Amino acid sequence: MLFISDNCLNFWIFDLIFSNFGGLNCLSPIRLELFFKNASELLSENGQLVLVIMPRDTKWEQSYFLAKADFRNVFRRKKNSVIANVEGQKVLTYYYNPKETQAMACDYFDTDKISPIGFFVPPSYLEPFFSTRSKLFGVLETFESRIKDWSFLAKHSDHYFMYLRKR
Repeated sequence: MLFISDNCLNFWIFDLIFSNFGGLNCLSPIRLELFFKNASELLSENGQLVLVIMPRDTKWEQSYFLAKADFRNVFRRKKNSVIANVEGQKVLTYYYNPKETQAMACDYFDTDKISPIGFFVPPSYLEPFFSTRSKLFGVLETFESRIKDWSFLAKHSDHYFMYLRKR
């Protein structure tokens, strides 16, 4: 990190910006595009973005709502936006598949890596079910580790990892 001072105007230049587990899903498409522009201005010449984002087409969530016969929510992530319950708070949430995110970032960043997170490993809200099924969870973790480089599965996972470099 580099601190630059110009009289009373102070600002930071960063080597890395990290957003974990869906924080950027709270931004509308217009604001997410603005985020990429602003991030590129805050990053050093070789700056990097490391993002974890929730996609539209997650198979775990669709299966979960189907199993509960909650047909109204099976494809909720495919809507433009939804009100999500985040620890009791109602949060306007948007979902972006990797290609959408890449398209918004492409003027400022090159994509180095996209990886699925939670294609086989279930989302945290299913922890009570899997806490008593450690062998099954272990098998799912093994499968998950084997597909970490299969970027085409990212849009079907609970989240995906995206590593971007400033142009």
